[in-house]
Amino acid sequence: MADFRDRSAMLLDSGFRVEDAERLRDLLTVGCRNSAIEELKEKRESLLRSLHEKESSIDCIDSVLYKIRRGEL
Repeated sequence: MADFRDRSAMLLDSGFRVEDAERLRDLLTVGCRNSAIEELKEKRESLLRSLHEKESSIDCIDSVLYKIRRGEL
């Protein structure tokens, strides 16, 4: 049981909702490893997309800061 709590905590920390963590637990309990892996891969891809969007926003801010410091804005 502690093993599931540890996995659940990791999933919740990574942005999973409680019901999603429970669904993964259920998939693993009934032996549907491939389905659980696919769900984890989809979540990972979603997080990466979000990260890249945030990186783009940071790049824009850095560009504005650079131009302000150079007196271009």
